[in-house]
Amino acid sequence: MIRFTKKNIKRFSLISVLLLAPLVLYVVRDQPSVRWGIHRSLDYFYSNTDILSETHPIQFGPLQTNAMILPSSDHPHLKISTTQKQPLITKMGEDFGHEWLEHQGVKSFERALPFSVNSTSSIFELSQQVRALTHHSGDPLPDVGTDPIQYLKYAIDHRGMTCRYFSVIYGASARLAGYTTRLIALSKSGTSRDHAVCEVYVPEFSKWILIDPDFNIAYQQQGVWLNAKELHQEWSKVRNLVHSTNFRDDPEKLTQEVKRLTRIEVIELGEASSELRLTNMYGGSSTGINLEFFEYVLYSNRNNYLSASYPPGHPVRSREYVLHADRKKAIPQICPEATSIEKIDELYWWVGRSQIEIADWTNDDSPTVTLRLST
Repeated sequence: MIRFTKKNIKRFSLISVLLLAPLVLYVVRDQPSVRWGIHRSLDYFYSNTDILSETHPIQFGPLQTNAMILPSSDHPHLKISTTQKQPLITKMGEDFGHEWLEHQGVKSFERALPFSVNSTSSIFELSQQVRALTHHSGDPLPDVGTDPIQYLKYAIDHRGMTCRYFSVIYGASARLAGYTTRLIALSKSGTSRDHAVCEVYVPEFSKWILIDPDFNIAYQQQGVWLNAKELHQEWSKVRNLVHSTNFRDDPEKLTQEVKRLTRIEVIELGEASSELRLTNMYGGSSTGINLEFFEYVLYSNRNNYLSASYPPGHPVRSREYVLHADRKKAIPQICPEATSIEKIDELYWWVGRSQIEIADWTNDDSPTVTLRLST
């Protein structure tokens, strides 16, 4: 808790950040609960710090915040006014299972990788590196559960793999670079898991971004990278058109209409998977961009497959949240234990957040500033 007078709050803000930052960073990085896979957000803060301001969004402490300090008639000094673009810390964010980067399993995975990963690694280049490890194949592999190290061994041995294997390896690799990732399953009908992708929280963009390592693509809309929620919403706009009979005899025209209405652009992240894109997406998808897969979106609420182990039947093993186009429908049969989401933004908290609260002190001239850190 820090006291400031109204007159000197701006002057002392920058000084306070400079004095507190080393201590806060030491405390944050020493705590396993926030050391697990979010150092990318911490590092980004130090090159993008703003001092406290009465009129501008702020970042305070080593984590980002989504708030604005404004004068208030209710509080004669200052108060926090939270914006509505993003939630602060959601329930899903609080329950998320982060990887512990110091765990031996994480270090074993890093040693086994045939390419190097560090804090400068790009999430887009990583997709190309992972996809180039081996070819796509639907031939079954031994069931070892979700095991990134075993999946990586399959890839190094050039065993053919499906989308889930590529996505798990990609997610584990991106976490080594400091990104928070999560595995997402997609379903067109709710009766089968048709595809698997990853979402990565990128602090440079302050948002989650979808990466499809199997097809080695990402999506943009008018220059903005998209996530699964946004692709789901765009699919909801055109699903009736796609299911109608108007374009049954002219799939190319349907693809053009979908692209015109959604303005979605597929961004190829490298040469790897070019053949699969040609046959299974450009030539095999009813929308030409795999948008129909986003009817049902299933979010895993953990990424700690290397550093945490749960016995069969443990609820954490199958904890998922499901987003589907018609929320009046029942939970799809492929995940009857999943939790349905009413407020979509609950799925999209900002990773690595700080919450600032300013309240009146007993002395009218001294408001109180408190700082709460959370992942």
